[in-house]
Amino acid sequence: MKAWQLAAPGPVEKTMKLRDDVPRPDPQKLGEQEVLVQVAAASLNPSDHKLPGMGILARAVLHFPITVGMDFSGKVTTVGSRVADVRVGDWVVGRVDPRVKSPGTLREYITVDRADVAVLPADSAIDPVHAAGLGTAALTAYQTIAPYVREGQGDRVFINGGSGGVGTLGIQVAKQLGCHVTVTCSTAKAELCRELGADDIIDYKTISGNLSDELRKKAAGRAPFRLIVDNVGNTLWDLYFSSDDYLAEGGPYVYVGSKPSLDSLRAVLVAKLLPRWLGGARAPFVAYLTENKQHDLEVLTRWAAEGRMKLIVDKVFEFEEAKTAMEYVKKGSSSGKNIVKVQEL
Repeated sequence: MKAWQLAAPGPVEKTMKLRDDVPRPDPQKLGEQEVLVQVAAASLNPSDHKLPGMGILARAVLHFPITVGMDFSGKVTTVGSRVADVRVGDWVVGRVDPRVKSPGTLREYITVDRADVAVLPADSAIDPVHAAGLGTAALTAYQTIAPYVREGQGDRVFINGGSGGVGTLGIQVAKQLGCHVTVTCSTAKAELCRELGADDIIDYKTISGNLSDELRKKAAGRAPFRLIVDNVGNTLWDLYFSSDDYLAEGGPYVYVGSKPSLDSLRAVLVAKLLPRWLGGARAPFVAYLTENKQHDLEVLTRWAAEGRMKLIVDKVFEFEEAKTAMEYVKKGSSSGKNIVKVQEL
């Protein structure tokens, strides 16, 4: 079986190798609550290169050698004896958790727990290949917004980074829940964010001061934001520590991430630990990690299948181009998700 693998930590664009001798999962050894899927496509996420690129620290998180990728779509070929609601031939969307010993998704076949997939209806509005892009990005968008807002109450949500894979889905999740949405993006991507439902745009290319100054203006004379979701992370010192001025009391600051660095780590530790009487902010600081939750994945897959949520796809690569795809993702300028087609089904 073919799979893109990493033998050791390091820059993934240098260490990724396409192997054709990876053992194919044995249907006879399938667990009672597992499903075997023939993978049609996989999507790439920033953490696919960030985690292996952490050097020796990566060995504490990942189990090398590893197959690259967390998200996938494909057709079920075998189901475990206690799986009753997924059938052979069903198209499914799924995600594996890189923090446990998981198989990775840039491979031709994969065995996963039933709870890690959602069935894609035959009449789905989303292309099954593109559906591979839901997984991590959609779960992140949903889990950073849904637990913290009051559905249908018009809560004001600010999303820092509205035009990437997570941000474009975050706008739509918030609108599905009846929120008023403000986002940051570049001039070139403002129209995309508006089309997806953003009510207010902050163009980071044109603002003259700090982002916190812009949010103070947005909050002046209006209800404060109930939630801040930071998908960018590079303005934490400004955005979080000034949040008392524009974030409602009790409203959380959900930090999704930034490029790994000593400065970003220090900022997160200070935000988590510094008490208010020493200069810390009032808002609860939530350092977010994506979780596999069957309910959440099924809600998101249903929204996408019904056309209520649109997945923005930047580029689609062939399987042999997976290394090129990873290099593209690493540049950090994608508008939406990047998909790797594994095989035709």
